[in-house]
Amino acid sequence: LFKLGAKMHGEGPVIFAWEKKGNFMATVGSNRRVHIVDRQGKLINQFPLAGLGAVIAMDWDKDGDVLGIIQKGTGCVTLYNLHSKKCEKLETRLKDLSFLGWSRVGPQLAIGTTKGNLLIYNRKTFKQIPVIGKHTKKITCGAWNHENKLVLGSSDKNITISDDTGYTLRQASVNYDPSQITFNEMKQDKHSKSGEKTISLNLDGKSLLLYSMVHNDTTPIELTFQSKYGRILCYRWFGDGYILVGFSSGYVVIISTYMKEIGQEINSYKYHSQALHHVVYSPTLMKGASIGDSCVKVFDMSDLTSFGEEGCVTFELEDEFGSLERLHWTKDGQILTASSVTGTIYAFLTKIPVLHDFNYTNILYLTSLREMCVKEAVHNEVQTKVSVEIEPDFISLGSNHIAVGMNNKVWFYRYEGENYEEVASKEYLSTVDSILLSDFHAAVFCDSKITLHLIEIDDTQEMQEEHTFPEKHHDRDATDMIMTENFLIYCTARGTLHYFSLEDWEFVNEYRHEVGIKNIYANTSGT
Repeated sequence: LFKLGAKMHGEGPVIFAWEKKGNFMATVGSNRRVHIVDRQGKLINQFPLAGLGAVIAMDWDKDGDVLGIIQKGTGCVTLYNLHSKKCEKLETRLKDLSFLGWSRVGPQLAIGTTKGNLLIYNRKTFKQIPVIGKHTKKITCGAWNHENKLVLGSSDKNITISDDTGYTLRQASVNYDPSQITFNEMKQDKHSKSGEKTISLNLDGKSLLLYSMVHNDTTPIELTFQSKYGRILCYRWFGDGYILVGFSSGYVVIISTYMKEIGQEINSYKYHSQALHHVVYSPTLMKGASIGDSCVKVFDMSDLTSFGEEGCVTFELEDEFGSLERLHWTKDGQILTASSVTGTIYAFLTKIPVLHDFNYTNILYLTSLREMCVKEAVHNEVQTKVSVEIEPDFISLGSNHIAVGMNNKVWFYRYEGENYEEVASKEYLSTVDSILLSDFHAAVFCDSKITLHLIEIDDTQEMQEEHTFPEKHHDRDATDMIMTENFLIYCTARGTLHYFSLEDWEFVNEYRHEVGIKNIYANTSGT
């Protein structure tokens, strides 16, 4: 989809973070210059960081409005506002920050240090709550759950669970340095759900530890794996209590947390011959992805018993052997992003919305998020490709026009051969449900109303006033419409069927059914 190279970030590792809705991504590399790009990789804004240290972490708040950034060797947090495009400095009065994480449900920002201290910053009230001595050594990882509880892991081999003010609710010791700590829902049995009451963490790549918040006296469950897999590099929860685990040797393993199956491997496969660095999962696509060697692999996980190379899609990056690092999937599953230690970001298109229309033998369909193709079906010939400025929610094809839109706005393009141009745009009173095009007219269905108007207006055409249907008050709810070369045909919930002549600009026929009409279908002549 797009590539952002070392010219933008500088040579070396690059950190990126998508905001929660997946509309904007922040990237920063060795040059300590933050770039904000959209879903097409188009630069929206950029700004330099004041500190001289490398960026340690970046995270967006729950609304995707504010980006928090911390750098090595400083006690200051940079807060960037996406809407105002302004930065502000949050002085923590702490030294050597090491962790940053926004709450998933509230305005709180958790900030940890190499000394084990914690600061809770409330973005709404601007109040800071310092918690000195939360841990005795570096805070290395942390996560919030949907109940606004915060779990932290530290080099002192302890984990703490706190409320949104930083007050410690529970503490537990572990055998190794914790990392990749998260809240999740462990599978209890087929009929019960505990919510996000299970804490999982990676113990120095040796095992996964599952710690229950439900029962204080429950012994944590430690999951170990075959030695041939190597070190645990990353893991992701998915589905009904399953875990996807990536190993240094290139293996990807699936395990269940259902108590009757605990510790049993559901399936495994070696996707990378040399090394694997990261795995992710998309619940929207029901697919997983791994990065390693010189490629990114996307594999189907809808049927865990057939987990393997079959159906796997590979994105080869031959110039990046051994340097690929991290993956992230946008929430809608459309964009899979990869980073490398050479300062490059790659974005792959993994899902295209299913939008299409036809007009006689011509077919209109999406080829990318913002590109459409008109193809003649009989001879399988591409007529034209049209690039637009939006990711459309709906599209429509006429004999020589294309309509694309989102929400309540529609853009109209005229095409002839390979050439095309935007000729009009229009906003409607409510969200557009559907749109139909004739040679010269557009019929737009919004909120049980139909708006009929000319696509293009010029001096050579007889002026036709815009019409809204149904016109009669007692026929206020239209249910469906069809447009032919000569007629707009629509039906109503009261059972009436109406023919409106596009040439004469008046009704020519009306028929009444005894019951309401839901849908209508017509041939090219309108019968």
